[in-house]
Amino acid sequence: METQLLDDAGFQEVKLVPASKGKRFANFLIDYIPVGIFAMVIFIIFDLIGIMSLDSDGLLDRLVGMLLYAVAYILMEGGLKGKTIGKYITKTRTVMTDGSEPDFNTLVKRSFSRIVPFEPFSFLGSADDGWHDRWTDTIVIDEQKSTLPSQDYL
Repeated sequence: METQLLDDAGFQEVKLVPASKGKRFANFLIDYIPVGIFAMVIFIIFDLIGIMSLDSDGLLDRLVGMLLYAVAYILMEGGLKGKTIGKYITKTRTVMTDGSEPDFNTLVKRSFSRIVPFEPFSFLGSADDGWHDRWTDTIVIDEQKSTLPSQDYL
């Protein structure tokens, strides 16, 4: 599915080509490493200062882990303008469905949507997007095949 729009001034064609499922899966696998490292560092800090113990296996640990998972994505996509480490490697980017850059609130919603149970399985259908894309009106595009509305992304 390819989307073509005109930018706000009506001058430049905006072409949004969704990233393939293979690239999306590669993003997931690549991003899993820095997200896991981030969470582990925070858990170690919590253990060292006595907030939580790494030995526990309770509900609180799982909830904190999910929160850290979302925060890691917020930091990556927010700090890297819609990209994560995986997206840099695969040359993909998160944009709004009109091609604009997602705002911070959208990235927060997108990141917390990722922790919904079974959300990763939302990619198994025929659609190129997952729930965290649909629920936030975002799309992950292939930068090499897409044309964005401005040079702000470069």
